[in-house]
Amino acid sequence: MPYDEFLEWVLYDPQIGYYQNSKDRVGKLKHNDFYTSSNLGDVWRNLIVEACTNLLGENDPGLFTFVEIGAEPGSSTLDGIENPFEQVRVIRLGDTFNVPKRAIIYSNELLDAQPFKRFRYHQEVDDWFEISVTLEGEDLKELDLERNEPLPFPPPRSNSGLPCRLAMWIFIHDAKDFISAILERSFSNL
Repeated sequence: MPYDEFLEWVLYDPQIGYYQNSKDRVGKLKHNDFYTSSNLGDVWRNLIVEACTNLLGENDPGLFTFVEIGAEPGSSTLDGIENPFEQVRVIRLGDTFNVPKRAIIYSNELLDAQPFKRFRYHQEVDDWFEISVTLEGEDLKELDLERNEPLPFPPPRSNSGLPCRLAMWIFIHDAKDFISAILERSFSNL
C-alpha cells in the first residue's frame, strides 16, 4: 500500500486511527506522546495574540473571531490567557468548517498531521521510487512501488529519502481558492 494511504489508515481510520481515540496525546506529562509550542506555557499563546493583532493593524481585534483549526480535543491555543478577540472557536476533525466573516484563522498542527508520500533514490539506477508499506508476518516493511514513468525529482546530494508532503501540497493547492476567498472576504470589509 502506498505510504500516504498507510498513514491515512493508521492516523484517521474510525476504528484504529491515532487521531480517533480520546487519549491525551499532547503535553509534557510522561504518558503523552509529544508536546508542541502550545504546551510550553503562556509565552507561545501571547506571541500568537500579538502576531494576530499586528496583522490586523488598526482594526479592532474585538470584532474578530479567533478560529483554530485542528486543535486537540478539549483545548485551544488561547486557553488560560486573556485575549482581545470577540470569540474563540475551534474546528476539529469531523467538525463542520464554518468560519465567520471576520476571523483570524490559525492552525498549529493541522498540516503536520496529513498523510504524505515517501520516495527513495537509488543511485545505481539514477532514479527515484515511491515507497510503499507491506506486512510480512508481523512486521511492517518498506518496499519500492513499481511505476511506468520517471518521477520529476532531481538526484539528491546524498543517498537519502525524500519525504514529500504531497497530500499537504494538494490540500493547499486545492484549498487556495477557498482560503483566498475567506481572506479576501475577511479583509475587504474592514
